[in-house]
Amino acid sequence: VAKASPSFMREYGLQYGVGHGNIYPYSLVNELTESYDLAYKGGRQVRTVDPAYGSSKFAILESEMLDGVIYPKYCMQIERPSPTAMTELITTRNKEYPMITLVDSAHPGLIRDLNERSVQAQEVRFNSELSNMTIEGAQAVKEKRARFHPDICQDLTAQLKSVEANDKGHPDKRKLNFDLGDCFQMACNYFKTGRLEMIRINQYEDEDSL
Repeated sequence: VAKASPSFMREYGLQYGVGHGNIYPYSLVNELTESYDLAYKGGRQVRTVDPAYGSSKFAILESEMLDGVIYPKYCMQIERPSPTAMTELITTRNKEYPMITLVDSAHPGLIRDLNERSVQAQEVRFNSELSNMTIEGAQAVKEKRARFHPDICQDLTAQLKSVEANDKGHPDKRKLNFDLGDCFQMACNYFKTGRLEMIRINQYEDEDSL
């Protein structure tokens, strides 16, 4: 009976951060966990990055939206990586799978380095966008607009099922790492809002043409 409880590993295995949260329904995350093709199918794609070089883990999530459903296709978190190694990893991934790369604005150095390597990296300002990101992530799960592959999303689903809201309604990161969760929420917000990118085109060869 105890092993059937979602909080078993927390209570008996001393694995804190495992169990019921109050942002993402445990049962729904389980219901949305299923196998699917991890190859890209030509839908809208985004790479979300939550950098960390200290106690947290460096998280990378690549997601594709197909028929209104978000499918994580690459899910990775790395403990205590070097900045150079992470820049190279993302650059290599982008050469094979080019897509918009969203990065926490707290790391402008990484954003600059990626742009210098032809990665189309854009900042996400957590201080102003976190509320919307949390709402969009929770809604995507509630409305069953997301799926989680059991082979690559174990850490992501564990974070989603365990995270609790703080007094601002944001994920409480004092109790567990939520790096992949942040990546998922960034992706959900990106697909929901549909960011516009402006490309400036010179219509005339020189000023005399005006």
